[in-house]
Amino acid sequence: MREVLYGGAYNPSGVHHHDVTRALRDEPFFDLVTVVVCGPRPDKPTTNDIDPVHRAVMADLTFGSLGDKVRVDLSDLELNTFTRTHELDTRHSRDGREVWHAVGTDIIEHGHEGASVIHRVWERGPELWNKLNFVVCVRKGIPFDVKDLPPKHMLLHVDNSGSSEMIRGLAANHQPLAGLVVPAVAEYIERNHLYRGNTGSRRSHLAISDPRLMLIVDERRPEAVALAKKLRPFCDEKNPNLIVTLGGDGTLLHAIREYWRHRLPYFPIHFGTYGYLLNDVKNEIDDTFFTREFTTLRSPLLHIEAVGRDGSVTEHLAFNDAWMQVEMGGTGWLKIQVNGVTRFPRLMADGALVATAAGSTAYARAMGAKPIPVGTDLFVLAGSNVFDPPHWRNGANIPTDSVIDFTNADESGYRKLYGFVDGHKLGEIVSMRIRKSRIASPEIAYLRYDEIAEKVIAAQFS
Repeated sequence: MREVLYGGAYNPSGVHHHDVTRALRDEPFFDLVTVVVCGPRPDKPTTNDIDPVHRAVMADLTFGSLGDKVRVDLSDLELNTFTRTHELDTRHSRDGREVWHAVGTDIIEHGHEGASVIHRVWERGPELWNKLNFVVCVRKGIPFDVKDLPPKHMLLHVDNSGSSEMIRGLAANHQPLAGLVVPAVAEYIERNHLYRGNTGSRRSHLAISDPRLMLIVDERRPEAVALAKKLRPFCDEKNPNLIVTLGGDGTLLHAIREYWRHRLPYFPIHFGTYGYLLNDVKNEIDDTFFTREFTTLRSPLLHIEAVGRDGSVTEHLAFNDAWMQVEMGGTGWLKIQVNGVTRFPRLMADGALVATAAGSTAYARAMGAKPIPVGTDLFVLAGSNVFDPPHWRNGANIPTDSVIDFTNADESGYRKLYGFVDGHKLGEIVSMRIRKSRIASPEIAYLRYDEIAEKVIAAQFS
């Protein structure tokens, strides 16, 4: 298999990036195109100008429509790191793949003098110049010296050219971005006020003039099925701009887990029991309903690293919660740390849980924790059937930029603990590290958010 890596900051990803990726995709020589979105770079401080989740969203919006031959790698963003080119090459060639690296002619300029960006800036640059396979992207109207071409290369001619710096400048001055970014990215930048001296708000407004719905329906609820039939004329499963869920909180959870990489807002309609996260509007739907203005709130997913008894590490994302739990009939010992500070060297309980605001009305509430409204910059930390210390019954609220560590405090292995992510069992684990995801923060849209907030507030007194 031949794979080409196309790395960059993509801050934001523009039409020029899209066109290069499409040209790489259309080149029969390659079997796979991987767009690598870098984490913070010392040579590009602008990568930290906005929350990384926005770069992740814009990359998916830009490249997600290019088909199965193109994949977007967000691992550097999630891990807040910058993987050097030689490390990427080693990682992707481990299974015998022939790896190529897409670069622009500006990167190879002065190459024949040993003074290109690759030689001067890249780690182990001179070695990579002679060792790696390069796809040199030649943009229309931009000359280059053939003497600067690296030893192992192929040329790819691309008509379009552009600059993320120029796009950021135009966005900062409220100038139109048509033709410079794909329409979905232009709308996203405008709606979230990006590149205007802030990192982007957790709350924004959504107005769709031409609703194209994707429906996720709980088929067990006849009312939901009936409304779905009514909404079919407004559906466009191939090119939607809004995901509408018809069911309970679980239906929304399923939709987010399944479709978060679509980067579309969700509008959940209540057909369940409590509906803490849902719009109570099932009797208000008419032909113009989805052209109204909605309030959208971001609800960051949890990123979980779970370590098994054998030392294996698995990574997961959770919309609601993640927890460690003892086997039935026993009491677990858990060490709990927050930002490296040990809060409980040995919590004696059935288990412990971290929940997002969205998940605070679910299992966390059953543990005795107080629910908090979506959009609140807090996580809920709670214990299940806490025996010791006896005073810790209602849990704690933790800022969302925190890192929480759960560790099995019984090193003998007698008291086994099991991991769960949104209710899915991970098997026996010895530790779990939980933090806010840097790449996944779905938008949930509300017609009257104050009613949702009131429902959560009322739940704290019931």
